Amino acid sequence: MISDEIGLAITKDCDFDDYTFASPHNISASCSTAINDANEVVGDYINNYDVILDVCYPSIVEQELRLKKMVLFCLFHFFCSGE
Repeated sequence: MISDEIGLAITKDCDFDDYTFASPHNISASCSTAINDANEVVGDYINNYDVILDVCYPSIVEQELRLKKMVLFCLFHFFCSGE
């Protein structure tokens, strides 16, 4: 979900072998920037408290949206073409 650029920055600049959880973390400024960039990108899509939460439409909702589009297309075609 993150770009190759951000992923490469994290793997290049971050050394998690000696990471400390206590604040301040022992990471470089470039690593901190890369992690912040990644958090900005996925922040709207990933729930920090439930990472397996499905943020996509359920299949029934997708089907409903497709059917509505089909009905609108058919109505438009019927009224505009006079058939």
